[in-house]
Amino acid sequence: MDIAIRMAHNMKAFTSNGSYGSFFVGKSTINIADDDFVVIELDDIKGDPELFNVVVLQMMNEVTQDLYLSNRQQRRFILFEEAPTILKENGVNNLSYLGQMTAEGYRRARKYGGSFGVVMQSINDTQLMGQLGQVVLSNAAYKFMLTSNSGQYAKACKDGVLDYDEFSESILTSLKNNKPYYSELFIEAPQNRGVGRLVVDPFRYHINSTEAEDVALFMALTDKQCGGLSAKDALMLVWRRGLESNFFQNMTKNGVAERVALRETLLKAGVTPDEYPFIFEDVRDANETMVSA
Repeated sequence: MDIAIRMAHNMKAFTSNGSYGSFFVGKSTINIADDDFVVIELDDIKGDPELFNVVVLQMMNEVTQDLYLSNRQQRRFILFEEAPTILKENGVNNLSYLGQMTAEGYRRARKYGGSFGVVMQSINDTQLMGQLGQVVLSNAAYKFMLTSNSGQYAKACKDGVLDYDEFSESILTSLKNNKPYYSELFIEAPQNRGVGRLVVDPFRYHINSTEAEDVALFMALTDKQCGGLSAKDALMLVWRRGLESNFFQNMTKNGVAERVALRETLLKAGVTPDEYPFIFEDVRDANETMVSA
C-alpha cells in the first residue's frame, strides 16, 4: 500500500489535474511511421527536469518501437543527441532502462533494416553513464571523433575509454579544424582507423553554421522589420559579404536608428540598393521618419 501511495503521489503532476497533464492526457498526436525525416526537439522543456526526463524516455521509446513495428522495407537511422548526458545532468542517476533500450536497439536494429547512433560532447561522457556507456562503446561499429583542444582524447586513452596504440592516439590528438575550409575527424571502422576531412562549399557551410556571428547576421537579414530577405538570399549575402556581425548582435528589432544603421552597414559591406531594393526602401522610410521627428 505504501508503494502504491508513493507512486500515486509521484504521478499526480502527470494526471489530468496535474501541472503536466496537458502533455499526456488525451489521444496521442505523434505519428512518425510514414515520415522520411523526423527531428524531435526538446529544448523548450530542458529547463524543467521533471518533465524533460519523462518526455525524453517516452520519445526514445516511441522511435524505437516505430522501428520494431515497421515493414522493414525502408532503412532507418535513429540518432540520440546528448540525451544520456542531459539526463545525467538532470539528476537521473539510474540509466539502466536507457541502457537496456539502447543495448536492445544496437542488437536488434540490423535485422529491422535500421541502425542506432549516439552523439556526445565528449567520449569521456561514457564514464558518467555506467552500463550505458559500455553499451555504446562496445556496440558502435563506427566511431567519428571531431577535433578537440581540451585534452579529452589523451585522457580517454589514459583512462582506458579508448584502447588505442601510441600511433593511433597520436593521429587522434593531431586533428585540425580549419574553418570554413575544412575540418578533420578521426574515423574508427571495423577494419581500420584513420583521418578524414569534411569539405563543403561556402553556401553549405553557412547553412549548417552555428557560429553566433553567422546566426546573428542571418537573423538580422531575414528580419521583416529590416526588409525581410528570403533565407536563400540572406545566406548568399552572409557568404558573399563576410561577417559584419557586431552591429547585428546589438540591433533591436523595431528601433528606427538601428534600421538606418542597417543601411550604412550593408553599404559598407558592398551591398547596393540595386541588388536588394526592398531593404533600402524600407530603411529609407525609417530614415525619413527619423528626420521628420
